[in-house]
Amino acid sequence: MIIASFTVFLTLFLGIGLWATSRHVNTTEDYLLAGRNVNPWLAGLSACASEKSGFTFIGYVGMIYLNGLSGIWLFLGMYTAYFFFLPKMASKTKHLSDTHRFESYTDLLDDFRKNKSFSKLVPIAGLITIIFLGIYAAAQLTAGSKALTVLFRWHEAAGALIGAVILLLYSYSGGIRASIWTDTAQMAAMVLSMGALLVGSVYASGGPLGFWSSLQSIEPGFTSFIPNAYMPIFLLWLGWFFGGIGISGQPHIMIRFMSVSSPSDAKKAHYVFLGSNMVFVILTTLTAMAARLLLDHTGDPELTLPLLAMEYLPDFIVGLMLAGLFASTMSTADSQVLSCSAALSQNIIPKWKGKYDKAKLSTLIIITLVTLTAIYGPKSVFTLVVAAWGGLAAAFAPLAIVRFLGKHPSEMQSLAMIIVGLSTAMIWRFSGLSAELFEAAPGILAGFTTYLFICIYKELKGENT
Repeated sequence: MIIASFTVFLTLFLGIGLWATSRHVNTTEDYLLAGRNVNPWLAGLSACASEKSGFTFIGYVGMIYLNGLSGIWLFLGMYTAYFFFLPKMASKTKHLSDTHRFESYTDLLDDFRKNKSFSKLVPIAGLITIIFLGIYAAAQLTAGSKALTVLFRWHEAAGALIGAVILLLYSYSGGIRASIWTDTAQMAAMVLSMGALLVGSVYASGGPLGFWSSLQSIEPGFTSFIPNAYMPIFLLWLGWFFGGIGISGQPHIMIRFMSVSSPSDAKKAHYVFLGSNMVFVILTTLTAMAARLLLDHTGDPELTLPLLAMEYLPDFIVGLMLAGLFASTMSTADSQVLSCSAALSQNIIPKWKGKYDKAKLSTLIIITLVTLTAIYGPKSVFTLVVAAWGGLAAAFAPLAIVRFLGKHPSEMQSLAMIIVGLSTAMIWRFSGLSAELFEAAPGILAGFTTYLFICIYKELKGENT
């Protein structure tokens, strides 16, 4: 029954994506931006599904399962930045993309004044996008393959290959329009199935009062907001707050705000994003804590959610959840693949810019690279996603914010911001300091510091900034 339900719902999700392809036209603008006329509700739900997806289902659940309620500081820090920072960023992104007819988010990092462009920065930014967003997409394939491993007992490579075929089906044919429509359907399935799993878990624990008292008995601090390991709460919040600011460096999410009809619609999409984000994280956090109570699980913590669903949900709902989980990872990977494809065809290879057939060829190339990374790369979804998010945030967020504030740093200044920010984040991570402070924070601060230092230097030399 589980397999039948899984097959039916997965076919339904894919069918929605393939139906959306019938509405596309053969232009790069439609392929990469869905014609710039997406409904803000669809764009907001799609942005949330792209930001959450396999990372929340697999990586975040595993983290909460191990650490308890204190793990929610990841969300609280990021959500603060989303609430205060993202509305203006979303509307500004839409305004600039329409004014200058940009078709990739990387174009926003260019000097978009008339008759002036950065010949070195744009391809370098495109390459960074492909590397880090490609890793991010590979993490989604890994998350999806873990769901299939629990369901079918397959080798994880089989799940990655199946995911790659699905990516090819609707990203290659329908572009971002198919991704947005399937994201929306999957977001509804994610919330409904997670809510059903939480209700089933609470009922199995003896009701709300029995559930919470049982959680408190698991281990000291499991239900506390204060982390067990020593870490100042402010630093924990601050690191993930900068991670939230780093959403401005995430092409696959920001492109959703470029796909709506107007800057005001971009703001509406942002509020839909905020609301659905909060609901889903609360459900997921409580469900992950319930799994610690109900499962005697000593293996990979990132398999927690599929195992809990198979134990405590009716087979029909299990199939819905696993299909939603698998399909959501695919549509997020699809969003990331399309952003990488845009970077390759619009930014790295100038001769391919604006050519529809080359955009589709770029998609095929990126899917191949992502699949190989998923099969042969690391298997921790949480680690892969956090590293990719931190790298993109450190590289692009400072320059994007400076651009949106109306400043026009030179190409060398822009490159310095990207290189110093990214290098700082990577050194921070590989030095083991990310356990104390998420590397997005020092990376973004280093990018801004580089900008200010060069501005001061130019001012002292009497140059215009």
